Amino acid sequence: MNLKKMLQEKKRALDAWVRYESFEVCLEYVDRHEMTKMLEGSKHRTWKKHQQSEEIDDNMFNGQLASKIKDWKGLTLGKLAELTNIDVSVEDETTEIPCNEQNKLTLMEEVYGFSRFVMETISEVQNFREKKVKAEIKNSETSLE
Repeated sequence: MNLKKMLQEKKRALDAWVRYESFEVCLEYVDRHEMTKMLEGSKHRTWKKHQQSEEIDDNMFNGQLASKIKDWKGLTLGKLAELTNIDVSVEDETTEIPCNEQNKLTLMEEVYGFSRFVMETISEVQNFREKKVKAEIKNSETSLE
């Protein structure tokens, strides 16, 4: 029995739809090892007065977090205007915002609290287990009808 292989296979299957404010986001689970790699990969090392200093590059880390967003639904210009300061006066507020790399990164950088929400949610396996069980129950109920 190869426990490491079993954990890797199980991890790949963990995506979950979670609610953030007024829309839903599909996120991919990140285990402790992967989160550590993401943090390490986002560190910027500099030398100040012969001392090495490490800082997290927020832009780089937000990009890595954004890659864990698989999709979203229900995010419109009107809902985004409630979350951040954007001008929607010339646009239709019901226009859905597409989930693409640039929009993911913009949300991470501009919507206060969103990056923290993503970081905390993707590392909590319980969020994914509960969503998966609920989805399986829902699917089994619909198949019985």
